[in-house]
Amino acid sequence: MIYFKELVKESLGFFPATLLLGARQIGKSTLAKALVSEGLLDEYLTLDDFTTLASFKADPDGALAVLKHRV
Repeated sequence: MIYFKELVKESLGFFPATLLLGARQIGKSTLAKALVSEGLLDEYLTLDDFTTLASFKADPDGALAVLKHRV
């Protein structure tokens, strides 16, 4: 996971968004939460939460617009 953490840190320095995509239970959420605890992200957000998913499905631009911090 350390290797991927460094790749994500580098990506966050260049791009406004970085997608963590992979098989189930390989550490994507753990990695994202570690980035929050290190201060590289301000909040952990998941589309596994049905309210968040519904918000993004209904109005993707609006859902992104209200995010004022690094997610």
